[in-house]
Amino acid sequence: MKNNNTKKLFVIIILAIVLVITIIFIKNIYTKSNYNEENKEYKLNYFIEYSSSGNVGVIKRNGEEVVEAKYSDIYIPNPEKDVFICVNSEDLYTIVNSKGEEILKEYMNLSALKTTEGILEFEKEVLKFEQDGKYGLINLDGQIITEAEYDEIKSLKNKPGKLLVKKDNKYGVLDSKGNLIIEIKYDSIIGDGFCTPNEKYTKTGYIVKEKQDTGYYYGYINSKSKLVLKPEYETLERILNYNDANNVYLIGMKNGKKGLYKNGKTIIDNKYQGIIYSESSNIIVAKTSKNYLFYN
Repeated sequence: MKNNNTKKLFVIIILAIVLVITIIFIKNIYTKSNYNEENKEYKLNYFIEYSSSGNVGVIKRNGEEVVEAKYSDIYIPNPEKDVFICVNSEDLYTIVNSKGEEILKEYMNLSALKTTEGILEFEKEVLKFEQDGKYGLINLDGQIITEAEYDEIKSLKNKPGKLLVKKDNKYGVLDSKGNLIIEIKYDSIIGDGFCTPNEKYTKTGYIVKEKQDTGYYYGYINSKSKLVLKPEYETLERILNYNDANNVYLIGMKNGKKGLYKNGKTIIDNKYQGIIYSESSNIIVAKTSKNYLFYN
């Protein structure tokens, strides 16, 4: 009987030790997780615009003020970088860092490149500067990315991180590192507007327009900057509501008739007055002068 009690006591002690070790282990994991999460949040040092008495300043995410609220407006191109374009009541601006020091004074007419039409969002890696009536790019550390050689630079709508540049009345595209990814030879370039919750605008391509002897024609360059349809279409549009980020479906018109293209290859010939994609039925509807045809 005594041996049984001893064994039970031994088992209870062992279980208690295991329980204590488990609790300590879980607590350490939880503490480490919280520590990393807190460090991550403060390491990012997110900067946020705030308002006080009709003026605006900048604070960190933890509430610490870094720029006094004394400006009429402030633009923060990248919330992880302490570069703030501060505008006073006379529409004059200065660029300061989180210590309140004026920076990038050697550049003329610096401006952030807005990427949206509504809520203010900006290119997060570059600023535009002017010199002798031309424009170039610098990064947020003040290093020149491209010299002032362009007539115009602006963010390409529906394509964050890509910059539309104009030179000698022709357009091309730079990436945020200053690399020319689309040759400066087109009369217009727009993002095709394709966007998904997971891919965002990374699979967005470019619809380019080129003037030829008989008028303007459209072509298509994919998200990897590869020309997949030459500029020979009277109209060109991407099917946006078909959620397939790996393939590009385009409706193009030649000689007044529309066809359908997948990744640059014809899958429906140009012989229809109209082509639409029905998202509810997941079919392509093609219209002739007399009939409607349906494709899966």
